[in-house]
Amino acid sequence: MFIGRKKELATLEKLYNSNELKCVCLTGNVGIGKTALLQEFARRKHKAYFCVRASTNNANKAAFYTELSAQGIVQCNSGCWQDILKLIYKKAKGEKIVLLIDDVQELENSFSELLPEIIACLHSEVEKLRLLLVFSGRECDYVLHLLGK
Repeated sequence: MFIGRKKELATLEKLYNSNELKCVCLTGNVGIGKTALLQEFARRKHKAYFCVRASTNNANKAAFYTELSAQGIVQCNSGCWQDILKLIYKKAKGEKIVLLIDDVQELENSFSELLPEIIACLHSEVEKLRLLLVFSGRECDYVLHLLGK
């Protein structure tokens, strides 16, 4: 059972209910409940969730494809993680979707291609997307830097 965090849930809900692209960075120390908050928020929504591993780029690419395919938000037979991302964006043109990327502090060293690919797709589709993009982790400096914030 999830208790509390009403203010944070309300903020996420407000962002989700807009019919445009929104981006959120959720940061905090290990164990404070960032992932639990995101799971509660996204419980009954169309969502794609990926937790970046402290591993190799190739391991994260394979996991991204496998996990997001298994979540059923999009069907893809290519085996290519970029195709999954493009299908999520395509789907977000017609319905509201939440894309959750957890443990983003691992992106720079363990999946360095994901964020630039996300940004490239966003720039080409930004005005058409009904997408809430949530980055979560101990720190989001790398994400904020690449997003130009």
